[in-house]
Amino acid sequence: VFKDASLSKPGLLRVLAVATACIGILVAAGWFIGPLVVSFVSAGRFEIDGWLVAVIVLSAGLTAAMCTTGPALVAAQRHGANLAGWCTAALLTVFALIMPWPQEVRVSVALLGPAAIGLMIHSLALWTKTGARPVG
Repeated sequence: VFKDASLSKPGLLRVLAVATACIGILVAAGWFIGPLVVSFVSAGRFEIDGWLVAVIVLSAGLTAAMCTTGPALVAAQRHGANLAGWCTAALLTVFALIMPWPQEVRVSVALLGPAAIGLMIHSLALWTKTGARPVG
């Protein structure tokens, strides 16, 4: 999909659409059966709420989407936008973890918010024609 700078936007959209559908299914599965799986795997030593499993799975999906849009930006010679998305996500993660909120809130915000914002930065850069392009 990203072999050169002639980025295939329909191809990228198809990949992201399939990924979104899979993430949705996995988030729902995590919510409903995740606690049972964790209890089974840990022989009952650990308990986790379904909503927290769903947050973890959704966070992994958002990060995976960034791992798809990042190479697309590199192929389109938009290295700065790729860096901006990842650095913003990293800084916001640290910022969320040092906030004086309850632990579950801090962890949930740190998992979801930064990845979602980083993905938005990548997506905006992919679908806009701003920025300097290399000559040659």
